[in-house]
Amino acid sequence: MLLGLSLLSLLALYGVLFLLAERRAAKIERTYPPVGTILTHRGTRFHIYERGQGPDVVLIHGASGNMRDMINTLVDGLSSSFRVIVIDRPGLGYSDPLPNGAYRIADQAEFIRSALADYGVKRPIVLGHSLGGAVSLAWATQAPETVRALVLLSAVTTPWIKYHNVYAWWHALPVIGHMSALIVNIIAYDTIIQGNIDGTFAPNSAPKTFRQDMGVDLVLRWRSIVANARHRKYLVQQVTELSRQYSTLKMPIHAVSGDVDTAVPHQLHITGIKNAAPHAQIHMLQGLGHMPHYFAADKVVKTVAQAHQDAMLAENAGKAHAKTI
Repeated sequence: MLLGLSLLSLLALYGVLFLLAERRAAKIERTYPPVGTILTHRGTRFHIYERGQGPDVVLIHGASGNMRDMINTLVDGLSSSFRVIVIDRPGLGYSDPLPNGAYRIADQAEFIRSALADYGVKRPIVLGHSLGGAVSLAWATQAPETVRALVLLSAVTTPWIKYHNVYAWWHALPVIGHMSALIVNIIAYDTIIQGNIDGTFAPNSAPKTFRQDMGVDLVLRWRSIVANARHRKYLVQQVTELSRQYSTLKMPIHAVSGDVDTAVPHQLHITGIKNAAPHAQIHMLQGLGHMPHYFAADKVVKTVAQAHQDAMLAENAGKAHAKTI
């Protein structure tokens, strides 16, 4: 009898939390509606934004983010020379989580690659920021013939022992994680949100309008909290597996990092990609942390243009070689 009442009380509590969280999520979505187009691929909705004409460039945002991060910083500079395609990674922004619990970096890369191929994207330059950099590397190792060049922006490339994210493990738990995500969705204190923003930008100062411009609150919806946590839960193991394949990468690679990035330390992640792929070109930005595209967008745009030139040179050299055979 007592057990039955306890279960009933728990279900009632869950129902109340769910309704309150859904109400908060709806309010967030009214404040920050989609900025691109929502399409469907293999039954899963994904959010895509396109601007410009020219060779294709795909931009992939990092953890806890959405496409606005790339749109607000890099699209203006790139779209004058390239067709720029930005996506919300599965489970974040307005893209649905992948079905059947597919949250791994490799799963995301395969879905993005397949969805964009159906959309008409052909052999793009792929730029990934932070965890999006790991997704970009997964794409390139899965299907190297489909990537013209890689631009890794403050990218996660290398497993590091000190990385441990309690948030990710907790919210990724099946029942308790969902319950806590509902609670976070409901209460989400402004001071905590601002603290996380400040930590991401440190030691630089975040733009005053970053939370509004970025639509940071989109990641506070409970479904996005869970997806974001699951993306990061086994990050070290996934990057360990991924890093074993870097030596197979032959396309041009440009790695950009702030020299005071504490979130994804360049001493480890830049060194890791350079050791595995010695042809990778390194671009260190002085005095910048984990979000260099907010302070040196022009340099990132120039790096993409350089990657494009490198790809053209490689392609022309390949054609000339083929003619001599």
